[in-house]
Amino acid sequence: MAGYDTRVEVYYCKQNESPLPEHRIAPAPAISIVPEIYYVNDNVTGYTYNITLNGYANALRKDLDSDSVAYGLSGVISHMGFIREIFNINGGNLYIKQSGIDILVAKGATIKSFNFNESDNRWVNYAPFTIELEFNEVDFKGCSANSGIDCNNS
Repeated sequence: MAGYDTRVEVYYCKQNESPLPEHRIAPAPAISIVPEIYYVNDNVTGYTYNITLNGYANALRKDLDSDSVAYGLSGVISHMGFIREIFNINGGNLYIKQSGIDILVAKGATIKSFNFNESDNRWVNYAPFTIELEFNEVDFKGCSANSGIDCNNS
């Protein structure tokens, strides 16, 4: 997708699929990760990771099958449908890539909530969205001294 040629790419797909252009959330949403630790007495018995995606469905997204761009409310609604279609299954994997290399892979999602929020432009140019996901496994793959990602703050 030439319209979204950025270094950071976010994908969500079924566990048995590799990330493809039709799985890409573009523009890339802001991502927050909050680990939840489970204890029995004083012992850690497990973790879950709550990942929140805050992004925008926008009217300028290029159609995957052509170079046409749908403007206005119809373009925003189309992109909203595209995002909804990506997140139509539980159990998927979330990939964050930088320059084509996996930085983070979260496996086995449970979709906790999915909301398109109000916008000042009445969804004519963009519609903000929030997606809350829960994962049992998160692999921080791209954390190295040369990756540009701070390994101390993961």
